[in-house]
Amino acid sequence: MRRALLSKNKFKFVDQTISIPYQSSSIYDAWERCNVMVISCITRTQIPKIAPSKVYIDDARMLWEDLKGQF
Repeated sequence: MRRALLSKNKFKFVDQTISIPYQSSSIYDAWERCNVMVISCITRTQIPKIAPSKVYIDDARMLWEDLKGQF
């Protein structure tokens, strides 16, 4: 998964390099689109038994950390 995110230049969303901008920021919409893309990428690789318990997490970094803690 790390390689896949690195290849799309999205690993910064899970390694805390990119922080969440304020909703009033001009870059918030772009950040949100990328965050959802990363979440989607991560959840598509999960086994069906695990994925339903992670759908409530809407921050890619939090999802990444949750999965790291679980495995």
